[in-house]
Amino acid sequence: MKLDTALTLLRADPPSFLGTHLLTMAGSSTSQVCLYYFSHFQGVAQQGVGMGEAFKFDTIAPVGGPMAVTGGDNKLYTRFSVHNVRMNPNTEPLDISAIPAYVLDGTGPDIMITGQLSACIFAIRREPGRLLVAHIQPGGGRQTGTMLRQTIKLMGRLTHPSGGGRVTHVFGIPDYPIRAHVLGLRTGGVWHIYAQCVASGTGPVTGSVTIV
Repeated sequence: MKLDTALTLLRADPPSFLGTHLLTMAGSSTSQVCLYYFSHFQGVAQQGVGMGEAFKFDTIAPVGGPMAVTGGDNKLYTRFSVHNVRMNPNTEPLDISAIPAYVLDGTGPDIMITGQLSACIFAIRREPGRLLVAHIQPGGGRQTGTMLRQTIKLMGRLTHPSGGGRVTHVFGIPDYPIRAHVLGLRTGGVWHIYAQCVASGTGPVTGSVTIV
């Protein structure tokens, strides 16, 4: 499949695309708009019966060569800006009543990515015209994944210099069984957040869900 075709299908019907095509993501350590490379997955993807092709978002361009995977256009990658939401690591202090958030509004790119969730929680506050989001790692001095998800659901507040408030949506275990890839898309000025559930970082895909 051509990369441009894959992006068109992803934007047109995210749940269907994420339910049939593995989409791995390499998150960056800083929440900001940055350049990413979208390519075919350069490796062995664990695809189930009836599954489609595998793709990847990465900060590093894939290396070409005779074994490189390309689509029908022989394009190795396409590069464009995305919103990257960093993982808030369990080595940092965390105040459940003041979780630092990233804002998704009508400005900047129309795609948001974040690193793979493995017991992590993705927290969202929906406001008119925008979303406040955060990717939070459990463990360390924090609660375990399931407990932290419940605590954030009940008492979590997202904060940003432009405002904030109570969390309205949470996604964590048991909303996904093992691991998940979370993606945001802005369509018609409105942001929606989707998740692809996977058995491992290389697949197979076990399902997809619309978070908000």
